[in-house]
Amino acid sequence: MEFKGSRTEANLMAAFSGESMARNKYDFYAKVARSEGLIQVAEIFEETARNEHYHAKLWYRSLGKLGGTAENLYNEGIRTSFSQWGAPNADKYLSDSKSTPVKYPGLGQVGSIESPSSVTVKWAADGRELERIMVQKWIALYPDGQEAWSEIRRTGYPKVFPSQTNRSGGVLPSGATIRRVPLPQQEYDGNAEQVAKAVNEFLGGSDNCAQKLWWDAK
Repeated sequence: MEFKGSRTEANLMAAFSGESMARNKYDFYAKVARSEGLIQVAEIFEETARNEHYHAKLWYRSLGKLGGTAENLYNEGIRTSFSQWGAPNADKYLSDSKSTPVKYPGLGQVGSIESPSSVTVKWAADGRELERIMVQKWIALYPDGQEAWSEIRRTGYPKVFPSQTNRSGGVLPSGATIRRVPLPQQEYDGNAEQVAKAVNEFLGGSDNCAQKLWWDAK
């Protein structure tokens, strides 16, 4: 597929630029954390920066060196993740057409729960292409849990086990995913006027765990 001059090329370049800037940002945070003796925090930022580097590398390759098919990009993304972690046998993993997500084995008072998905690793044009891509991206995002949660909210994938106890007081439907973390009480106590303004202007008047953010409001 020829990307030159297309909307796809512009989107890929924007993605590449965004990932590159994110890498620099996390590198900066890591240096600040190390200078303050926060070694564990610095290591988290450094790992996140490496993730952003590989994301940027993937988008850059997509601009000129890869075919534009979803399958090619999917396979290359997995190979890049394997390379990042020094893991062997990426092609063997990519050919796995039998393994599927396992069920939750149970713990304490919660019994076993069947997996909400049966999607496989090997690429297939079976109507579950987006789910397959997002499952592998979710794995590759480790240990960046914040971004992984954002992807679940953005796409609905990967399918996750439903919460067994809903403590939202009816705000969040049973089995639904939390969309955001409400503002902490100290914000209301010390910045009430601006909090009220933000809630009304950006959250539609509701500050709760079911309220979608602007990018999640489709």
